[in-house]
Amino acid sequence: MPWCVRTLKIVGPGEVEVSDLCNFEFCEGYFDRFLITDREHGEEIRIIIFPKSLFNQMFFGEDPTRYTMHFIKYRYGKADDLNPRDYKYIAEEYKKRTGKRLKIIM
Repeated sequence: MPWCVRTLKIVGPGEVEVSDLCNFEFCEGYFDRFLITDREHGEEIRIIIFPKSLFNQMFFGEDPTRYTMHFIKYRYGKADDLNPRDYKYIAEEYKKRTGKRLKIIM
């Protein structure tokens, strides 16, 4: 049965948008660790990277090397919804690494 989680989709440099991903989409991407938020509860924020978007390539004629990326939360090894506290962790890490403020589009 399909299920979905709340994510933050990366839409540009320093810009993310609240979005959703469903479990059947996970197999199309690969994961990279971004930030451990709570070791005790096994919480971490990962990035899921989709190397290509066949729909965008075929329908819009976009370059197939364009990537789609989302921040996604994992708790005890399972995907979970990002919440405003997680948005804050991501924004703080972004500011720490770049010195700039992250824009979150709701």
